[in-house]
Amino acid sequence: MKKKTWRVHLGVTHTPYAYVEFKRSHEHAAGYTVVLVDVKRLMGCFERDQLVIGRPTEWTETKREGIRQFLDPKEGACEMPVVGFSIRTRTHRRLLGFATPRIEKVPVAGFTNGRHRARYLQYAGAKVMPVEVHEAEAALLRERCGASGHGSECEVR
Repeated sequence: MKKKTWRVHLGVTHTPYAYVEFKRSHEHAAGYTVVLVDVKRLMGCFERDQLVIGRPTEWTETKREGIRQFLDPKEGACEMPVVGFSIRTRTHRRLLGFATPRIEKVPVAGFTNGRHRARYLQYAGAKVMPVEVHEAEAALLRERCGASGHGSECEVR
């Protein structure tokens, strides 16, 4: 039986290839599911994580080329990113500490695996991508970063 893959379409300016293909990392692990996410929204939540990496425009050409080759569909499907998703509380102190601090709840995405792949897809113009997430966090991820209305940007094959 052929394993299912997800084809993610890249922006028209990404000339080496037009798409990448992903397969599940945790296909046989209990409790993980695939969620299609809006890349821009997910990466915005990733910007709030402790382990943020720079954008590909800040990488060396050697590093960019390495990721580009790794994701090349001629090499076959690679493992999709695995994310964790939560809501964290931020406290904003007021001027001189006289007023009550403002408390804000913000969504945060962190990667167990695949943060360089996700950064590169953002750079390459992908609008939607599949990620694996634990079922306990899937509903929150869909609510905050779900890819609605982008069906043609990612195909399940």
